[in-house]
Amino acid sequence: MNFLEPFIPVVNAISALLHPHAEVVIHDLENGKIFFISNSFSRRKSGDPSMLGNHYSSVGEDLVYHPFSKTGNKGETIRSVSAVLKTPEGLHRGLLCINMDVSKFEKARELIGTILGGMDSPKIESELFDYDWQEQMNLLFKEFLVEKNIGPEAMNRNDRKDFVHRMKEKGLLQARKSISFLADILNVTKATVYNYLNEEG
Repeated sequence: MNFLEPFIPVVNAISALLHPHAEVVIHDLENGKIFFISNSFSRRKSGDPSMLGNHYSSVGEDLVYHPFSKTGNKGETIRSVSAVLKTPEGLHRGLLCINMDVSKFEKARELIGTILGGMDSPKIESELFDYDWQEQMNLLFKEFLVEKNIGPEAMNRNDRKDFVHRMKEKGLLQARKSISFLADILNVTKATVYNYLNEEG
């Protein structure tokens, strides 16, 4: 049996997971040809010349060529990663390559970037939210956490009291049910919020 044959199920598994975005190839380094290929969007087939050169001989100890980008035959962006298949005797016998077409993901990233582009620095003073005290409180809470460089679960008593007094100063505790809303944000009881308000800020 050819040394490379046991790797065919591995190739098929990777191809099934990433289909239709990736082609997976086993190169035979002994004869310089493609031994097996799955989901071939490059139109290559088994038996075609590998055209790899000898660069694989300088691979590092982990036997992996880490991901790099190249251009496909239709101008698409391909991200590739390769692993050397080494015999028990230490010979570099094969090269397993995963070539993933990431063009669609690039377009999706551009779209997401366009949609989110104006959301980096939300302005509390925006007229759109002036009437919505809940929205303002949520946004101020987010800014508070960023300022303190903490997550909600890491807030201590002083942090919570500080935030309560900030909401009071902003005039956001005048609305009906604002205390309950604030208590939910801070994950405390309404009584605790009132206790913070009775203490000096």
